[in-house]
Amino acid sequence: MKQNTKEFYTFYHRIVKYIAVFLFVLLFSSGVFFSRAEAASLRIHNYVTNDTYDYTDTQISYRIGGTPVSLTYPGILSGNGSALGPCEELFSDTLGITMEFNELSQTVLLTYGSDKLQMTLGNSQAYINGKSVLMPCAPALYSFSDTKEKYVYVPSRFVAETFGFTYSWDSATATSTITRTSGIYDGNRLLQYNDVSPELKVRSNTVN
Repeated sequence: MKQNTKEFYTFYHRIVKYIAVFLFVLLFSSGVFFSRAEAASLRIHNYVTNDTYDYTDTQISYRIGGTPVSLTYPGILSGNGSALGPCEELFSDTLGITMEFNELSQTVLLTYGSDKLQMTLGNSQAYINGKSVLMPCAPALYSFSDTKEKYVYVPSRFVAETFGFTYSWDSATATSTITRTSGIYDGNRLLQYNDVSPELKVRSNTVN
């Protein structure tokens, strides 16, 4: 009788243990799910259309070569699936492209070497060195999460390739990579450089 009672309590404790582990896993998984759902949502105000909405689509990160770019807010997808990235942080601060934004006229002027790209918010028509071209989507002016700080977002692939950079997209990680061309500017134009690139070191540490 004692042996049966002992076996019963052992079996009972195992059942309780399994139930406790199952509930813990269930609660943890639910917490992760809700955290991811919250992280995937961005509250966006579009100053061009004067719309405010919750963005729940893909959030895009960027890399310059092998280095991640630190952005205040991520890149997003336009209505037709083209990537839009923050112009100042991505192209001006990181790649050295000069940016001039006139909020009154709603125009954005980007200059790199002798090349100029002029865009108008909400308009997919742009001008490269005065020549009219059609972009995959229009640039926009956004603010995020009920803040009033405004960010100009532009079609990132179009801008990168306009100025001679290589652009690639990794759908698995939602990451766009912009790679510098193998050339240098002499102040007016891009010069192709195909000779040896010397290795630079500071105190025995290689500098990239």
